[in-house]
Amino acid sequence: MGTLEGLARVVHREFVCLTILVATVVVAFFVTRTAASVTTSSHRRDAHTWYEIATHGTIDPAASPARITALRRAVANDPDNREYRLALAAAVDASGDTSAAQRILRALREAAPDDSRINLALARLEARGRDVDASRRDYENVLSELWMPASAAQRRAVRLELIDFLLANGDSMRALPELLTLTTEIPDQAASHIELGQRMLRAGDARRARDQFVLALALDPDDDRALSGAGRAAFALGDYVAAGRYLSAVPDQTETRELLQVTREVLARDPLARRIGTRERVRRVSGLLQQAGVRIDDCAARITSAALLHLRALRADADALQTTIARGGEDARDLSEDGVDLAYRMEAAADEACGAAQAPADRAILLIGHRTEGAPG
Repeated sequence: MGTLEGLARVVHREFVCLTILVATVVVAFFVTRTAASVTTSSHRRDAHTWYEIATHGTIDPAASPARITALRRAVANDPDNREYRLALAAAVDASGDTSAAQRILRALREAAPDDSRINLALARLEARGRDVDASRRDYENVLSELWMPASAAQRRAVRLELIDFLLANGDSMRALPELLTLTTEIPDQAASHIELGQRMLRAGDARRARDQFVLALALDPDDDRALSGAGRAAFALGDYVAAGRYLSAVPDQTETRELLQVTREVLARDPLARRIGTRERVRRVSGLLQQAGVRIDDCAARITSAALLHLRALRADADALQTTIARGGEDARDLSEDGVDLAYRMEAAADEACGAAQAPADRAILLIGHRTEGAPG
């Protein structure tokens, strides 16, 4: 019996000790956690203070080292805060160390690969570094992340930025699909259609560009940017009648005056235009040859290269055709086609020997020749 009582006392004592030990551990855990929480909160407060000093405090924005130091302290106290690390990358980049800024952003992206802000910042840095493929991929990542309807405005802005980047790097092939996608995303506002039309012109899609400018004019018929854009697009398409109509309506002709002059020269000089009589057709052919002859003579007087013989041969052909015109010995339509072709070749040869034509009349002859079937391209 005594043995059982002794065993019970031992068990009770051990139980009490275990209970005390467990209670001690629990208390220690909560004390440690509270202390850690207090420490973390203190670090976060310190981080926020350094961030505020760097961004809204008394540090001169031009004093990059001081800003960078403050932001590094913010990041050290709160390393999980993406806002602080993004700000640090921007400050480091502003100081001229783009490579270090890229390293910060790449490390941040490893922790948060789907953060559109990080990918956009990287895309912009890589765009400046001329890494076209990497920048394009980052822009595309951003667009894939901004799929929610609430992000529509931001998605449009990023897509426009990507388009401008591609166009600046001569990548119209990739820019055009993005432009087509944008047609379904932009609001039905004149300014939006104009911006899209201008980029389509830069990408070489004059037909869709004109469509956008026409939509803009339906909303605001007097918008000078829409009129100018529609005129440029029509000119690029070879629709000089429409180009003249739009360009003539532009209130301020400062930027479009020369284009309008060339357009008017084309309309006034084209021997193959519709609804003109035989006499007018012949008169225009003669005028083209005369204008091209003046340019040939001017060019020939300034060169001594082997091209001189070619220029003189073309000039002789022009004189011979002018004689034929004076005699009236050829069908007006055939005469017009022959004359346009010869005048075009004269202007093209002068371009090659003496540089691109500057006078609106000479540029008009080249455009008329481009439109003529069989003219050299």
